[in-house]
Amino acid sequence: MSEETTPPRTPPHQTIELRDSTEEESWLLVYLDVMTLLVVMFVVMLTFAGDGDPETAADTTEPAPEAQGPSPHPADWPEGSLGDDIETSRSDEGLRLRISSGLLFESGQAELSHKGLDTLAELVPTLEQSSHPIVVTGHTDDVPITTDRYPSNWELSSARAAQVVRFFQKEGISPERMTAVGKAHTEPRASNGSAEGRARNRRVELLLRLSSTD
Repeated sequence: MSEETTPPRTPPHQTIELRDSTEEESWLLVYLDVMTLLVVMFVVMLTFAGDGDPETAADTTEPAPEAQGPSPHPADWPEGSLGDDIETSRSDEGLRLRISSGLLFESGQAELSHKGLDTLAELVPTLEQSSHPIVVTGHTDDVPITTDRYPSNWELSSARAAQVVRFFQKEGISPERMTAVGKAHTEPRASNGSAEGRARNRRVELLLRLSSTD
């Protein structure tokens, strides 16, 4: 009885080495395919972004908004008109702003209108640039007023000046800087004989007592 010859067996570690080598090569091929696809997509995106022209792509960048500079110092306000109803002038006393009462108040009233609030709010940043005293003076025409609240133009002009001062104080202007004065019809700028003249006389004036060095 002949003895059967057993064929040699491949060591287990050789089979494992062949399988690991095959898996490593497959992973490497997949990685290279993915990287190639990413590069192609990147090139296509760049092409569509600027039509292949770097200058075109650069032109699509929006410029940064310009920074808004600080509000001007009161001493830098020009003489003349700051609008249809605001005038400025200089004298030895300082800088004077004349604001039409029609811009700030309703006829015969001392409560600031919405337009008046907006007008005064625009002045606040500039007034904050200095610490000079501010004299707020109310003026009227010579047409008498007789109401329970305002028996005469003295009360009306004083109340209007006080309203302006209270507004500025609410917006952060120091009350120690401000004074409210009512002059009624005693300091007209024009003749009260015409409607136009009376309109010029109805006003609120802000006097900034600037120093000689400003």
